[in-house]
Amino acid sequence: MATQNEIQKPQSVLTAGYFIWASSIFGLYMALSTLRIAMPVEFRIAALVLGFGLISFLIVKLSAGKNWARIVFLLQFLVGVLPVQAAMVKGLPMPPTVEAISLIGVLSLVSFSLQAYALYLIFTKPGNIWFHKITHGRSPQNRF
Repeated sequence: MATQNEIQKPQSVLTAGYFIWASSIFGLYMALSTLRIAMPVEFRIAALVLGFGLISFLIVKLSAGKNWARIVFLLQFLVGVLPVQAAMVKGLPMPPTVEAISLIGVLSLVSFSLQAYALYLIFTKPGNIWFHKITHGRSPQNRF
């Protein structure tokens, strides 16, 4: 199995990492801006620290070429976007952060766009090839 030191990380993977970091910072800002739920402050802060810590860990592992992190990020994205898509298809009211024409609404759309493009970058060439070389020691084309 090849290591990251032996295979240079493509610019697309670096860019995807930057986009995911930016999206996470936007998400943290949005979470801090919308903390008006009836829960103890300590619980809210702990949830934010845990959530940001987990996404940070995921980004670090993704940047290190861990294929599982790429898959987990895709699943996290789908879990976050499917309720919005279902609401759009069924004509249901949108969540307030998507429906509102505000800074939070704009940041939600920017965050979604950054994550979607980051996924595109890590699941298409040359990012996809790099993850396969790191994980399996070969390109996807050379499997057989």
